[in-house]
Parts: sequence; C-alpha cells; structure tokens
Amino acid sequence: MGEKHLRILILEDVPTDAELIEYELRKGGIAFSSRRVQTKEDFMKELKYFLPDIILADYKLPSFDGLSALEIAKEQCPAVPFIFVSGAIGEDFAIETIKKGATDYVLKDRLSRLVRAINRALREAEEKNYEIHLTRVLLDAMDSGISEKRGHSKRIAEYSLLIAYAINMSEDKKRRLYYASLLHDIGFLKIRIQDVISREEFKMHPQLAYEMLRQIHFYADIAPIVLHHHERYDGKGYPSGLKGEDIPLESRIIAIAEAFDAMVSKDSYKYVGKVINDDVMPSVCEFGHAIEELKNNAGTQFDPQLVEKFANTVTPECTFPLQIIQKVR
Repeated sequence: MGEKHLRILILEDVPTDAELIEYELRKGGIAFSSRRVQTKEDFMKELKYFLPDIILADYKLPSFDGLSALEIAKEQCPAVPFIFVSGAIGEDFAIETIKKGATDYVLKDRLSRLVRAINRALREAEEKNYEIHLTRVLLDAMDSGISEKRGHSKRIAEYSLLIAYAINMSEDKKRRLYYASLLHDIGFLKIRIQDVISREEFKMHPQLAYEMLRQIHFYADIAPIVLHHHERYDGKGYPSGLKGEDIPLESRIIAIAEAFDAMVSKDSYKYVGKVINDDVMPSVCEFGHAIEELKNNAGTQFDPQLVEKFANTVTPECTFPLQIIQKVR
C-alpha cells in the first residue's frame, strides 16, 4: 500500500503515543498525512472535512471514548476501516469491538502489527467496495431486464431488516441477510420470463441463483440463503423440501418479506407472457389483509414466530433510513 498516500485520522489524547504510531507507519513504508484529535467535536469535524481513508483510535480518552467514535464512524462513513490502537485490552472487549464494527485492534506495546493490520483493512475495504458496486450492477440488470420486478429486491431487503432488528440479529448476520435479500431473485437473469410456461421453470430460479453466487467468494456465504428462500415451514417448499428450523433463518425471513411484498405491491409478480399459475400471481391487497394472510399461513408456509415479529413491526409507511442501510453494508 506504500504507493498510495493515505489520510489517517488518529483519535489519541497522548501526543507521544500518536508520534509512535506515525513512526511505525513510516517505518513500514506507508505514505500518509494525519490529523490527531481527542474530542468528539474535533473527531466529527475531521470526518467531514479531512475525509480519512482509515481511522486509528484509542479506547479511553479524557472526554471521549473509542466505542462512541466507532458508532459515529459507522453512521457517517461506514466504508472507512476503524482500528483500535490501545493499551491493555481484554479479550471480551476485543470481541465486543469487532461485533460493533471495528476492523481490528492493535495493542500499543505491539505496534509492529499495525502496518499489517492497516494493509489488511484496506484490502478488505477495497473488496467490500467492489462487492457493493457489483451488487448495484446486478440489481440494475434485474430492474432494467425484468421491469415487472423493478424495486422488488430493495423492498424485500428493507422488510427483511425489520425482522432482523426485531429479533436482535447480529451485525454479521444482518449483512448476510441484506445481501441475500437484494440478490434472492438473481437467478431470473438466466430465465427468459417471456418464455416461462410452467411452474417448474419458474422454480428453477433459486438453484440458478445459487450456482451464480457460490462461485463468487464474497457471495458464497449468502448462496445457501438464496437457494432456500422458497422453502416452506411445513416442508412442502422447494428446492429441497426443508422443514421448520432446518431452513436457514435468513431464508425464512426472506420468505415472509417476499410474500408480503407480493401481496401489497402491484408489480412484484406480474409476468410478461403466458400465465404460469394462479397461485404465483397474488393480487394486490390492503396492508391489513396482507398481514392476516401471513398470520393465516404461519406454521404452514411461514415461521410463526417470525410472522409475529414482522406483524408487530411493519407499518404501511415503513422504510429504512439510508444510514441504517449503510451500517448494515
């Protein structure tokens, strides 16, 4: 990474500690400019105007703390790697920081690890940016190629996140769920909707999506979720006939979100060409009726506990703020 000039924001109240960090970076061949801050106000100011490529933060400061800084950074610049550089740090705290979105942590008495940690964090961030870009390209291909599904995947992602937050799903699982929701119908890119004349052809799309996604390493963990999003809680779904909790949790969530969107959106399942089957072309219905349909099919088609969570959370005006979506990414 030595060829790139980095902007590094250092949250540190001890000037000599910041100098030691900078010395280690220069010794490691990293070209950079840095800003040191120690208050919340200055931290937020530099996030906005300095636009750091990476953040290095101490855990405890006199008037601020690293976890609060991490929370702010995840809201304002979620793609920027955040590394704790601190004194003695317990294993429980280290695990907690990673769960909350920190990229890594380095002990101050082991600064020789810092350059490796930064290089790894930047590689991961670059890969993440590529993942986001590729996902957008695939969604655009879906929306432009199959106009009847325009916006469907994004709505499914929002409905799915409602359930994820209601059951306190971990951040990592929320991320997997979010991307699986966005790409759950990607298999349709390999199907000419105009030529579909049987339900069996329609039912091929989860398997086609699985084969597409599992070959891309940053999508590999969501491929099984996408594969099983048409399973039923009673075991009568497809492609594998999985039953109950044998169905991945994320797949069970997407099944509810997709069914709900099919009922309340006039475009979700309107196909060009020949009719496949009445039972895959639900009519548009009122919000309350859609909720009742989910409840009526809880325990057979859907996970009953997840249906209850969704019914108690969703509203007709439901939409997720952009900062929540960015945090999940």
